[in-house]
Amino acid sequence: MAKRGYKLQEFVAHTTNVNCLSMGKKTCRLLVTGGDDHKVNVWAIGKPTSLMSLCGHTSPVESLAFNSPEVLVLAGSSTGGIKLWDLEETKMLRGLSGHRSNCIALEFHPFGEFFASGSLDTNLKVWDIRKKGCIHTYKGHTRGISMIRFTPDGRWVVSGGFDNVVKIWDLTAGKLLNEFKFHEGHIRAIDFHPLEFLLATGSADRTVKFWDLETFELIGSTRPEDNVRSVVFHPDGRTLFCGADDGLKVYSWEPVVCHDSVDMGWSTLGDLCINEGKLLGCSYHRNSVGVWAADIAHIEPYGRNDQTEKKFNLERSYSSVKAESVMRSTLVSRPLSPDCETKDIKNIYIDTASSNPIATRKDGSLSSPKKVSLPVDACEISNLETEKPSPGTEVNVKSNGQSDKRSFITPSIVQRENPTVKDSSNAAKEAITFSRTKPGMLLKPAHVRRPSVNKFEVEKLLAAVESGTLSNIKKRVRQRKVYELSNQACIRRWS
Repeated sequence: MAKRGYKLQEFVAHTTNVNCLSMGKKTCRLLVTGGDDHKVNVWAIGKPTSLMSLCGHTSPVESLAFNSPEVLVLAGSSTGGIKLWDLEETKMLRGLSGHRSNCIALEFHPFGEFFASGSLDTNLKVWDIRKKGCIHTYKGHTRGISMIRFTPDGRWVVSGGFDNVVKIWDLTAGKLLNEFKFHEGHIRAIDFHPLEFLLATGSADRTVKFWDLETFELIGSTRPEDNVRSVVFHPDGRTLFCGADDGLKVYSWEPVVCHDSVDMGWSTLGDLCINEGKLLGCSYHRNSVGVWAADIAHIEPYGRNDQTEKKFNLERSYSSVKAESVMRSTLVSRPLSPDCETKDIKNIYIDTASSNPIATRKDGSLSSPKKVSLPVDACEISNLETEKPSPGTEVNVKSNGQSDKRSFITPSIVQRENPTVKDSSNAAKEAITFSRTKPGMLLKPAHVRRPSVNKFEVEKLLAAVESGTLSNIKKRVRQRKVYELSNQACIRRWS
C-alpha cells in the first residue's frame, strides 16, 4: 500500500532558527520563510536552493504573507516593523512602522490595495499600500493578535488573539461587528468557506469550531484531540482539512464528522494549501523546512484507502458470522407457542462498504438466511411496549431462560396482528431507511416516523370484535336449541 502522506523535500532554509513561513495560494508552488537571521528567503517548492533572499529587517522576522497574484510579499519583525517587497522587481517597496511590539500576523486584502497586521500590542491595523500608511486601528483584544483573515468579499476582517477570542470587524463601518468567545486557548488558524457564510477556527485548546456568519452562532465543534496548527477548506466546500502536530484530519460539519486521519510526520506545521487534487503542507524545525504532500484521491471522503477497505471487509464478515450464529442458536431454541404473543425485532445493519442498509428480520425461516426470529415472553413484550429504544441503546432478549445481550442500531419494534386474524402477512411493517453515511457519521433516520395505533385503540378494537363475535355465537346457540326441540317434537309425533 502506498503511503498517503509523504515528505516531498527537506532543506536548510536559514542559518538560524526559522520562525514563520507562508505558501502562495494561487499556484501552491512558491514558499517564503523568515528567520532569526533577519532574512526573508523565497523558494520554489521542489527546488533545493532559494530563488532570492530579501534583506532589510534589523530584527528577527516573525510573520509573512503573499498577495493573491504572488507578486508582493509582506514581512513583520519582532520590533513591529513591516516591509513590503516586489518579487518581480526584487526590491523593497515600503517600510512601515506603527506597532509597538512584535508583528506576528499579516494578511493581504483580496483586492490587493490594502493589508492588515496584528501585533502583541493588541492592536489590529489596516494599511493602504498606495497612501503608504495606516488608515485604521482596531482596538478590542485584551492580549496580542495571533491570526488575521479577510472575508472573500473583502468587507470584513477577522482577528484571533491570545485572549482566546475571535473578533469580526466591519471595514466599511469601522467597528466591531461580533465576537466569539467559546475557545479556551489562543487562536492559531482561521479559514472561510469558499461558498457559504461559514467560518472555521482552530485553537490551542485542540479544537476546531464552525461558525455561521449569518446568525453568528456556533454550529459545531470537534473533540479536543489534536494540537491544531492550520486549517483549510477544500475548494468544493464539502470538507475542512485540519493540520495538527500528529497529522492531518478531514472534517465535515452539521453534524461534525471526522472522515479520515492521515499520519504525515511533520513537525511544526506552518501552512496548508490544496491545489490540483494534492494537499501540500510546510513545516519547520530549527533551521530546516519540510514540504509534505498527500493525494486527496486516497483520503476519505474523496477516495477509499486500503486500510479502510480491510476494515470494512472485516466488519462485513463479522456481521455475517454473527447473523449466522444467531440463526443457529434460534433453530435449537424452544418452539413458539400459539398462545404466546410475539413481536418482530427489526435490526438495521449498515453495510459500510456500499453504504446500503440491510434489514435483518427475525422470523426463524430456513429458506431466508437473513431472517431470524427470537422467542419473546409475554412479560418481556409488555416491557418492550412501555420502553421505546433510542438509537444506539441495547435490547435484552431472553431465550431458553438465558439473557442474550445485543446492541442494535436504531431498533424498531413492530407488533404483529392479533393471533385470531388468519392472514398475518398483511401486518403493518415500518421501513427504516438511512441517508448515505460515512465512517464515524452519526446514523440518523431519513424519514419521520408515522404515528402507530396506540395500545388503547387496539384493545378497544379487540373488545368490539370480541363482543360482536360473542353475540353472534349466542344467537346461533339459541337457533340450534330451537331446531333441536322441534326435531324432538317431530320424532315423538311419528313414533
